[in-house]
Amino acid sequence: MTDSRRRFNARERFALYLATGGVCRLCGCLLEPGWHADHVEPYSKNGPTDVINGQALCAACNLKKGATMSSASDLRKWQRFSVTKYIDKDSQDYLQVATPGAGKTTFALSIARSLLESRIVQRVIVVVPTKHLRVQWRNAAKDQFGIQLNATFGNAQQMIASDYDGIVVTYAAVTSFSELYRHLSTERSTLVIFDEIHHAGDAKGWGDAIHHAFDAARRRLAITGTPFRSKGERIPFLRYEADPDGALNLHADDTYSYIDALRDGVCREVYFHTFEGEFEWEYVTNGKRVTYAKTFADELNPNEESQRLKTALSTETDWLPQVIRDADRRLQSIRENEFPDAAGLIIAMDRDHALRIASLVKKHIGEMPFVAMSDNPDNEIDNPSDIIQRFADGDSEVTGPSYRNIPRWLVAVKMVSEGVDIPRLCVGVYATNVVSELFFRQAVGRFVRVVQDAPGVSAVLFVPKDSRIVSHMERIREEVEVFVQEDLEEEQERVDRERSSTTGANSYEAIRSTAMADSILIGDEVYSREYIADVQRFQVVNGMEGMALELALKFYRKAQEWWMSTGVTAPTTSVQEAVTAASRSLSLDEEKQALKKRISKSVSRIAHATGFDHKDVHYRLNTETGARQPNATIDQLAERLRLVQEWEEEVRQGAH
Repeated sequence: MTDSRRRFNARERFALYLATGGVCRLCGCLLEPGWHADHVEPYSKNGPTDVINGQALCAACNLKKGATMSSASDLRKWQRFSVTKYIDKDSQDYLQVATPGAGKTTFALSIARSLLESRIVQRVIVVVPTKHLRVQWRNAAKDQFGIQLNATFGNAQQMIASDYDGIVVTYAAVTSFSELYRHLSTERSTLVIFDEIHHAGDAKGWGDAIHHAFDAARRRLAITGTPFRSKGERIPFLRYEADPDGALNLHADDTYSYIDALRDGVCREVYFHTFEGEFEWEYVTNGKRVTYAKTFADELNPNEESQRLKTALSTETDWLPQVIRDADRRLQSIRENEFPDAAGLIIAMDRDHALRIASLVKKHIGEMPFVAMSDNPDNEIDNPSDIIQRFADGDSEVTGPSYRNIPRWLVAVKMVSEGVDIPRLCVGVYATNVVSELFFRQAVGRFVRVVQDAPGVSAVLFVPKDSRIVSHMERIREEVEVFVQEDLEEEQERVDRERSSTTGANSYEAIRSTAMADSILIGDEVYSREYIADVQRFQVVNGMEGMALELALKFYRKAQEWWMSTGVTAPTTSVQEAVTAASRSLSLDEEKQALKKRISKSVSRIAHATGFDHKDVHYRLNTETGARQPNATIDQLAERLRLVQEWEEEVRQGAH
């Protein structure tokens, strides 16, 4: 920096005030108390803190000016819009929902910088879920906005050094000493940023502690990647609305959805490859031994579902090794044809499972992956935050001579499921028995970030065809805003119960499993195993083997539609056979998907034309048809389409 002092002192502020005659330099309004002494050339771009680089602005003009600047790049369109919306609302509490990978951190820090420069606040406290995110926030604040945050602040320090603009701490730290943070947030005017605010309700007593610590703060900004609902306990500083079922839905001040991000090119689409299989396991309860032989297509009770999934994820059977080998082939293809630095992530069940998977990767792929298992180890070399950062940077210093120049695979448990930024992740394996929708969405969020060096690179997630996981994928693909039950604590209790039930009177043992690639989900299209085989033959016939399968599926579907609409005969017999096979009678699932796609497009057009939220249109459809779209029968979907098309026509006529 050309000047280590960021704020204008009292004498300089007075000089700037006199220079403009007490009016705003940009809009000419009279300057009121709290006016902004602004850097013409932003401080974050090395602009000096000197009256020759200063100007007196009203709060509104400076905040809007700040909303258009970032030292790294201009803010994205949604960020500029949302910052302006925040400024116009001018309230103590604000909740921003933005899909993972959209840039929530940059949005929040843009507001923090503006509030600091305007002296609306004099301190920033960022509260995050994990220790690794403390470092990530500190670096983003410093590098993009020139804000100095202490990421190593401990409760024993009790004071923030004067050369810091604030601190980054965890929810756990605040909960353990809420009185300290109550003092820190009131001794100076403070903005508190809650990263992934649902963590304030993760455990009993956390919400009370967060409320006590920050209820007197000047400003509170909550951000989250997923709209969620609670089962009764409210999280502090948020507003709720009860739905017809009595569940409490979060009321967001602004929302930027995954569909919005895809449309704007802010996030990339994730392709889901599902895997079927045959599974055999034994379960002993109270001395009685039962042997199971099932597939994911079989209906089971919740306990048996969990045992089947654990059998699939066992490192002692064949399902998981096969999936990992397929995932590695996909990763290698991306590295050779699209993005040389591409990397993969395997999300494991627990610490022991992660270590066994690492050995599995070494055995089947020939490389020992990075492993990040805990958030607070004592050994600095094994510090998971350091490992994740090295992996994210493509740093090979800790890999040793047996590694390639750039590490390819990372195995982790939960610490990279939320918030951690590793843009080069392109391939993932969901190998955990945590099946809550919130956790799954957080995991998917690790793969949606656009890679600056390779903006067109694809992202692929390999998942078991467990009905619970498949239902989450269905909801992600819907073009509506959905609320997710915040059930991570309950989910963890379930996993712990399963772990404890494998000892003592009850025991479980995986015997055998085999994997079979099943289907691929792209957007709102589901491609079956048979259809994929047709497309692969199409690739061979037309010399397109090098094209990524997901792109070939999209290309083939478009070609098929063109052939069928024009009556043109396909160029070769083999291709024509593939077209004929693909145009056979649709299955019930395919018919439903086609109807849902048409409904969603009509809903989007109505929402765009009227200003209504997608969820409002869908709620009316739910009421009219007596069923929510994910659970509707084929007849209910047909009625849903008829109604929404009628409404669309009414809107169109009204517009004329």
